[in-house]
Amino acid sequence: MDAETIKNLLKSECTLVVEDSVTSTNDEVARLLQGSQQSSLVKPLVVISSEQTAGRGRLGRSWVSLPGGLYISFALQPQATLQQATTLPLILALALRSVLQEFCTTKIHIKWPNDLLADTGKLCGILVETHNVPLALTETSSDPWPILIVGIGINVNRPGIEGEKAYEQVKGLVELVETTEKVGISGAAYLSDAPKLKHVGDNEYDGDGDSDSDVGVSLSLEPIAAKVIDAVLSWIDSWKLAGFDFSVFQEEYQRELILMGKDVTVSDSHVMPFTRGIVTGVDVHGRLLLQDGGVITAISAGDVTLKQP
Repeated sequence: MDAETIKNLLKSECTLVVEDSVTSTNDEVARLLQGSQQSSLVKPLVVISSEQTAGRGRLGRSWVSLPGGLYISFALQPQATLQQATTLPLILALALRSVLQEFCTTKIHIKWPNDLLADTGKLCGILVETHNVPLALTETSSDPWPILIVGIGINVNRPGIEGEKAYEQVKGLVELVETTEKVGISGAAYLSDAPKLKHVGDNEYDGDGDSDSDVGVSLSLEPIAAKVIDAVLSWIDSWKLAGFDFSVFQEEYQRELILMGKDVTVSDSHVMPFTRGIVTGVDVHGRLLLQDGGVITAISAGDVTLKQP
């Protein structure tokens, strides 16, 4: 990826670092923060890579980060308390859904709390972590606001992979973008600021690692990266202007929730062995609401799956 191209496309102000490959963009952001010995941020720090060798996701899972994907991490200090920041993953899901939906006609949904799905395949995942500022800095700093590290992984040029269960499948954005050849319309009807289609090759992931064996197109990562950065920072500004009140975004979030009204199971180490119920929405704290009979349970964390018959 070309850093200058991304900078020229950006509308937002940030410190941008672009790498070909990293262990994890979240880890790279943390390393840069630690090296700078900063306890506060003047502007967001953004690290981008097209490959992670040790990416990770929610609930301690690994995130397969093959070349040709888009992996972006932000260091943010929105002046939100840690309690207020619990709804940030849901705000980010709305931000990413809004920008990725511009590139395709296939409906993109949110799977609570912050996965993006298209045709039941996972398109995007989000991980939010807090940055541990050295104690010496926190003792001398007058800025009490936590620094949050936001990691985003988008399957761009990665092909779809079938999982053993629904919602374990993977979907690549390249499969969803409607070219003029697919829909039979003029080029003028295609989004003028959509990512440019180009032939596979020159370090672009082509599906099986062999650029000579496949014929097709891949998406340029730079325009997508710029749009994602702008969208994330814009939505965070809106969240901040709303006083970090998630109720402002609650209705829109519920409208995009793919499991709304479905009978689901939620499980993780904190909910033993599982909780079942009908999804009725989310509350103002971003918790998933499940109704079982006349009882409504609010779930703060866990893995959601459709209840098996």
